[in-house]
Amino acid sequence: MTIGWMPAAAQESPVPAAQERSAPAAAADDMDIIVTATRQGDVSVNRVPMSIVAQSQELLDQQAVKTAQDISRLVPALRIEEVNASSSNISIRGVRSETGSATTGVYIDDTALQARALRGAAAGGGVFLPPIFDLERVEVLKGPQGTLYGGSSLGGTVRFITPAPNLRDFTVKARAEVNSVDQGEMGYEGGIAVNFPLVLDRLALRVSGFHRHLGGFIDFKDRRDTSKVVEADANWREQQVFRAALAWEPSDALRITPSFYYARDKLNSLSEVYRSSPGYTTPAFGTYQDAAPAGSPPGTPGRGSPLFGRYTGTGPGGGLLPAGYVPPPGGGIVTDIPGAEGRSVFIHPEHSYPALVLGPYDTIEVTNVGDNYTGPIAREPSGRVNKMYLGSVSMDWDLGPAQIMSVTSYLRDTGEGAFPAAMISSVSVTAIPGYHPSVNTSYLFDTVRPITSTFFFDAKREAKSQEIRLTYPEDRNGLSFVAGVYYSDARTESVNVNISDRSAPREAVFNIGQTFFPIHTAEQIASNNQQEQVQILDETSMALYGEATYALTDKLKVIAGIRFSREDIAYSLRTWGLLTNAPFGVGTYVEGGTVEKPITPKISLAYQATPDNLFYATASKGYRPGGVQGQANPAICANDMAALNITETPSAFGSDSVWNYEAGAKVRLFNRALQFTGTVFHVQWNKPQTPYRLPTCNFEYVTNIGGAYSRGFDLQGSLRAAPGLTIDFALGYTDAKFTQDVLTEPNAQGDRSLLVGEGMRLLEVPEWTGSVAARYEFRLSPEWRAYAFGAYQYTGSYVTTLGPGVLSHSPDVFNAPSMDNATARVGVSTSRFDISLFVDNLFANKTLLPNDLVGRTSCRDLECSTYGTFYPLTRGRTVRPRTIGLTVTANY
Repeated sequence: MTIGWMPAAAQESPVPAAQERSAPAAAADDMDIIVTATRQGDVSVNRVPMSIVAQSQELLDQQAVKTAQDISRLVPALRIEEVNASSSNISIRGVRSETGSATTGVYIDDTALQARALRGAAAGGGVFLPPIFDLERVEVLKGPQGTLYGGSSLGGTVRFITPAPNLRDFTVKARAEVNSVDQGEMGYEGGIAVNFPLVLDRLALRVSGFHRHLGGFIDFKDRRDTSKVVEADANWREQQVFRAALAWEPSDALRITPSFYYARDKLNSLSEVYRSSPGYTTPAFGTYQDAAPAGSPPGTPGRGSPLFGRYTGTGPGGGLLPAGYVPPPGGGIVTDIPGAEGRSVFIHPEHSYPALVLGPYDTIEVTNVGDNYTGPIAREPSGRVNKMYLGSVSMDWDLGPAQIMSVTSYLRDTGEGAFPAAMISSVSVTAIPGYHPSVNTSYLFDTVRPITSTFFFDAKREAKSQEIRLTYPEDRNGLSFVAGVYYSDARTESVNVNISDRSAPREAVFNIGQTFFPIHTAEQIASNNQQEQVQILDETSMALYGEATYALTDKLKVIAGIRFSREDIAYSLRTWGLLTNAPFGVGTYVEGGTVEKPITPKISLAYQATPDNLFYATASKGYRPGGVQGQANPAICANDMAALNITETPSAFGSDSVWNYEAGAKVRLFNRALQFTGTVFHVQWNKPQTPYRLPTCNFEYVTNIGGAYSRGFDLQGSLRAAPGLTIDFALGYTDAKFTQDVLTEPNAQGDRSLLVGEGMRLLEVPEWTGSVAARYEFRLSPEWRAYAFGAYQYTGSYVTTLGPGVLSHSPDVFNAPSMDNATARVGVSTSRFDISLFVDNLFANKTLLPNDLVGRTSCRDLECSTYGTFYPLTRGRTVRPRTIGLTVTANY
């Protein structure tokens, strides 16, 4: 048995469906994992002509894989991350997008889980990734998989395969664990899976249940006195899974399997930490309190505009008082500053902040107040709860020369929660032009009352699907194929609300509260409901697909596939709130739809040079439908849109597609002691759907930007270095860049600005990923064996924003640092028991990963030596601290 990545080669003829599901498939030898990625029956991963990585449940457990996100530590060119408070993102080989349809297919058995991410970080839509328990294996298929897995498999597909009920044997599998998180709380988990043969060889039931508590480690502190803990270990997480599957074989040729799967994933608080910062002093500055006097020249600043002056030692700027000017006591005054005589001005006094001393796992995302505020504070609402209900019925019918499989599924998933936007995200009101980085504040000035702003989201999706496919095994003429029809219908509904006291920060900085439209009542103003959005998305997909393999010779096979699809999308968005000049409950309304009919082909050559050595080459197309979207609020995004020379953001975006070209080899050497698979690839991406965020108002929309490519290689393998010693390794390189300049529309003067430039890297795509793992085991007695396991995983640095030279560039956090993780485990085992001690994050990595669009923004010149604002990097995400635990598994 190996402990890592399984290389791969030409397909074997599948056994009849009813036979292949009677018991767990056995590997060809102890170096193999059996997969079903080709949908032509059980095949050794080493005989599949595609880039595929397979991991069994046992291997995932050994490498401390607790959540689906952890899998990306093990597989080159795979990235799984939580992109916001409410959804996850999966990308393969740099084909990634946070909005619109998914770029990676996600399946539990034969049911698709991927979902279109709705507009906005608070939408609550997107894919729900199941907790890891009672899995037979996970398969990662790299490259477009449109012929078999549809339009959301632009970059690849991830499959979670559950064990089938066993018609013969009563079995029990149980696992329990306790662990301790450094500077955090205890964690624990327990689960059991039981297989009951109810009628021998005819009827069986498999039931499993699991609960996991991931201990929290982030403390919420009071910024005014960091010795005070508002809430300790707040970011704990709980996961529950329940699955039941019934297998019925009324005859040797027919098997019917109804199943039900339930999962719940609760994150109590978002895992964002803050870093210590030195003390600093902000200088006095002023803002106009009144409108420009009647008859003033065009361009005279109105109320809320910075009072222009200069700050001694920094050169020209604005908003700061002239050198030597001593403001009268008080706030609003009539100034005698030259050029502004007689104007009513709000003067901010000089303000000194003490040093902020925090631990590596502390956060200050609590109600934001001034230093002299003495009232109570509390943690801002944050966290989420996701639930998934999946019912399905599969039917395998062996017709003799062919097999028919039918899969009927009903999926319902929900996501609800909240995240705050009151602390660092509000510093734009203090971003007075001319501030120097050494004195600009990360926090608001003293406030007369607490500053609150929270986004609440609640989303649900219902999806029904039906798939019927025919599998024909290889005949005497060397022909085999799989062909099918697919239908799905899904509806997603999302409600998100921003409750925010926008007057508090404005009064703190400008001495001017929020202004309201006359249409809003006093009761509505008191609700602080700034924006409420209701989004409804209907998606219908129909497809015919097929993939055939023909043996040209005993060693050379050609594989060709094609998928014909029809994608219908209808979308509506209703928006109201204090930021919208429309009645509550009615608001503004946007709707639209698209119908697209993509065709995705694939062709591949596979050469089985020897039983152990396979070489292949593939060209395949991937496709993703476009969509419609809501538009930016002109009341708060006017300046950002003016910078792009547009009056409104686009209400729709188009489809995008890729052509993937790859060549690979799967080789076994030295009497199968060494096996590896390697692939080189080039992906040409046409008009990628790209999220573009307006930096000031923080509105994100999707646009099709030019073109891009992703090219590189991945390598993984396993070596039996000595008796009892196995070494696994993996390495991936991805070079992903845009291929052309894309400019904004010209303004009145004919000037155009850069949206994206040729050679700019695709966002959040690490160039290098890799891992190495080793396991050594030896016998203690006829019954007991001992083992030691260690693994090291590395993810390289990546860029978080476009640029430099574009509006949304953030130079202070442009490059996210590389991350690594090491894990170790020692244990003893028998055929029925395994007891082990483990350490995860062995070297206590505390690297801070920044969030998008913090740091300096709107930095357009190449060197970014000038800027309008500066946001010190004080917050971000980090990996879980060192965790030590004990795991016990039992099998009967």
